[in-house]
Amino acid sequence: IRFIFHRLLMAIPTLLIVAITVFALIRFIPGDPAALMLGDMATPDQIAEMRTELGLDTSLPQQFFVWAGNVLSGDFGQSIVNKEPVLPLVVSRFMVSAEIVVVAVILASLIAVPAGVIAAWRQNSATDLVLIGTATVLLSIPTFWLGLLLLLFFGLKLGWLPVLGYVSLSDNFVSGLLYLILPIMTLVIHEAGVLIRMAR
Repeated sequence: IRFIFHRLLMAIPTLLIVAITVFALIRFIPGDPAALMLGDMATPDQIAEMRTELGLDTSLPQQFFVWAGNVLSGDFGQSIVNKEPVLPLVVSRFMVSAEIVVVAVILASLIAVPAGVIAAWRQNSATDLVLIGTATVLLSIPTFWLGLLLLLFFGLKLGWLPVLGYVSLSDNFVSGLLYLILPIMTLVIHEAGVLIRMAR
């Protein structure tokens, strides 16, 4: 309990540093957010009004504390593109990512744990060397590059799987599975390499 409590206390300054860094980096992006939101046809009065509405006419420390307070209370603001609250948009996309990750980890575990156990059981044998060598290669492949290769081969070259978009499993189970195969396959290949070494 003491260890967990200590770790949670250590997380507070880390989160604060990350929050300040993110806030500062956003402020370094060139251009006026109010002018970008309103477009080229906006008048100076409209831009000034929008800056007041967004709280951009206050000092940076004030802006930070308002922003941090809103985030802690669950108010992530409004999307500039969709004109909708950000939190529901994030949650809807998080559920898709969670679906992919959970399935990928389960499949990778079913492959990797037995392989890691075999490698440990046959330690320093040819089987062990092949399994650990394969695992090292798999975890060394960057996932973004592997994903692109799979898209190119199975999506564009063979035309077996869709390369763009998403269909919910609740809307159409078969189509939903087809859209999930490539991202899940990408994660399974990478995670299997990590888990084989861990299991061994």
